[in-house]
Amino acid sequence: MQDDFETVLTAAQKRVLATLNATLADRLSAMGPEESGLYSYYVRKLEHDALFSQCDLQALEILRMRTGQFGRVWEIGPGVGQLSIMLALDGHQVVAVESESRRAAALLALLDALEKIDGSARDRIAVVQGSFPEALDALDPVERDAVVCLGCTFTAVESKYSAFAAALARFGLGVIDFSCLFTWAPDRAEWRRRARDFASAHGVETTLTTEFFIPEANRGGELFVMTPSES
Repeated sequence: MQDDFETVLTAAQKRVLATLNATLADRLSAMGPEESGLYSYYVRKLEHDALFSQCDLQALEILRMRTGQFGRVWEIGPGVGQLSIMLALDGHQVVAVESESRRAAALLALLDALEKIDGSARDRIAVVQGSFPEALDALDPVERDAVVCLGCTFTAVESKYSAFAAALARFGLGVIDFSCLFTWAPDRAEWRRRARDFASAHGVETTLTTEFFIPEANRGGELFVMTPSES
């Protein structure tokens, strides 16, 4: 895999990314970090000119390499939607599930900006404002869809974690960052243990694909590809 933004992102994606950065900077200036939905996380990303991280880039490339192997792409916790937008520009049908209302508003603002540049790409993104897995219909045939789960940390009761994990395992293809699944863990051995335990519990395979580092967050991680078990 390549980690070079210049070679992985298309010219159209680079132009859109520049517009997204400018749109968020204007939103931050007008509304502040809280009301804008950017909070400290995206403020740091803008300060470091790192809206689209190495982790996002790798997830984009993993799915690009597997085009045709799935229907829609669901992104769980897309934040302001920078990855969802790049996926749509790659031609994927995207479902972005965001539970935080201000983040969702920022995502919709970026989609308005995208509409002015590429209306077809905007039409390929459906936004679901709600929590996962509650936003997922139990009868929705996601076995033919892909799911992206990066940085999904949150505090909940154990039954919520179990339901979340079980819902992820329903998808036919997954790109998962186990270092930040529910809680952040700094230890590489723990990431891999989580991936093994997830695979064992849900009858899937989790294959280590690549590692990344996010300087503005001062953390690393690894991306695993989840597929149905062949056994």
